[in-house]
Amino acid sequence: MSALRATALGATLLALAALAPPARSADDAGAASFDLPAVGGGVMAPDGKTLIVSTPTAGELVYFDTAANKELKHVEVEFQPTCLAVQGDTIIAGAKGANALHLLDWKTGREKSKVELGGGPALSLACHPTLGPVYAAGEDAVIYAVDVKAGKARKTAGQGTMVAVDPADGKTVYTALQGAIRDRLSVQRVGPQTQVRVVQSGLHATLAKYKVAKSELVLAGTNPRAAINGKALAVSPDGKKVAVAGAGGIQSAADRRVSYDVPVYNASKLESMAGQIEVGAYPGNVAFHPALKLGVAERSGAELVVFKTGSLAKVTAWKVPNGTPARLPSVLTFGGQGAKIVYAVTNGFPGKETAKLYFVPLELSDEQRQELKAGAAGGTKKTPADEDK
Repeated sequence: MSALRATALGATLLALAALAPPARSADDAGAASFDLPAVGGGVMAPDGKTLIVSTPTAGELVYFDTAANKELKHVEVEFQPTCLAVQGDTIIAGAKGANALHLLDWKTGREKSKVELGGGPALSLACHPTLGPVYAAGEDAVIYAVDVKAGKARKTAGQGTMVAVDPADGKTVYTALQGAIRDRLSVQRVGPQTQVRVVQSGLHATLAKYKVAKSELVLAGTNPRAAINGKALAVSPDGKKVAVAGAGGIQSAADRRVSYDVPVYNASKLESMAGQIEVGAYPGNVAFHPALKLGVAERSGAELVVFKTGSLAKVTAWKVPNGTPARLPSVLTFGGQGAKIVYAVTNGFPGKETAKLYFVPLELSDEQRQELKAGAAGGTKKTPADEDK
């Protein structure tokens, strides 16, 4: 390459880099933050502003007002709460080391009943806000359907370590199964030589789609290479897109190239990619806004990337103060009646983990604020169109 061409190429790359808005500190957005013990899970209450966070080591549920940036109360429970979901007036909570789910009143935290699972502790919980069963991904990678009113759980044909439910009608369930990633020796004879190398197995999470048919889940599609080292799963409010965040990003099936992006798939055909969200090393979580055409993806413990749900293009990025790669799964959702990102990240050495909880205001247009004021945010589900404004 000539010096002139090299100079021109360098100038082009610099110009392109200048077009990408740099990440700004969440403090500049007026983010509120709170210190907590290690966080096991979190969920927004139906009012769209009350956040409930579980802290297993303290045996507590901690309540926050995300609109007023206030800690409200600590509720002690008789188990170590982990993953959380809410349906109607009931919190569904997993328990560390126990194959049971606890059903509690979301306003008081008072326990109503307990439901036994068959396959170890729940790793992930998901449900429609008002309809159908609550689905639990057990430690045995089996999906259980929980009837909250009857207080009973049953095995389904579903498999996965992560679970999400189509928020549009609750009639489709998505799972992602991430097994253990292992190194193994590969010995191969190449001509007169023997080649020995280390290869990894179990890299990719398998994404699956199930239709709810009466009391069973019926497999309707799979993608065996959804993401590398899958960490989180999310479905858009209209049920048309499914995102899988993996710490290793995604690998092209054509040229094996890896990019640290969050892949987004078409729900109608899971092997068809709708696009990718540029995040950087290492993607840890992803969430769609319940009312606006926005989403947020996590660069593990370091940055929050706000994107458009139509084009998947980046809108802005917020640096998390003193951010480091997360030790445990993060909590990522929207609160403040739709006007804020809610993010909790846990770091530290095993047994000494601590968490930081952030409420980061979204930069919204007047039209978007009007949508939220009209009652489209928080617990009220509105299906947005699948295009950008």
